[in-house]
Amino acid sequence: MPVNLLTTSLPWRLSSTNSDGEVMPQRTILDLCLHDSKTVTALHNLLTQERKALEERDAESLESLLGSKNSLINLLNESASKRTQLLAEQGFEHNREGMKRYIATLSPEQSEELSELWSELEEGLESCKELNLVNAKVLQHTRTAVDRLLTIYRGSAAKSVSLYGEDGSATRANEHRSITKA
Repeated sequence: MPVNLLTTSLPWRLSSTNSDGEVMPQRTILDLCLHDSKTVTALHNLLTQERKALEERDAESLESLLGSKNSLINLLNESASKRTQLLAEQGFEHNREGMKRYIATLSPEQSEELSELWSELEEGLESCKELNLVNAKVLQHTRTAVDRLLTIYRGSAAKSVSLYGEDGSATRANEHRSITKA
């Protein structure tokens, strides 16, 4: 049964300060990952809304969604920068292996919780990437259709139509051909 890490109580987070009261990196990294998980969920929902707006060709909604999407992506980028800095301060690279090595240094309870959260975050980001690629394809398809309509509307369709010559190679409709080669 999957654990909803956004609502799971993490008691060890409260005791993650050193004797000087400074926040320890594991708490900050966990907090960043928790925040990122919420941000990724919001981004996933937004990308789903974007897909619907693209399908409905709702330009007003798309404009609003684009601003929100950029804000969420900026939040994720800022968080990634902070995580990179925290991991580097602890001597770890900011990549999948560096995070795994960092998680391995934590207590078993911390390791399990952060490992599950990190996996959830990676899966969420992958899902957002896939949704974004689908949206890009829908947008490109729409753009192509609009370009074709504009070409027809402007009356320049005949100039851009490709035909095939006697040797099977593509030729433009407006290229001069002799009647004998028709």
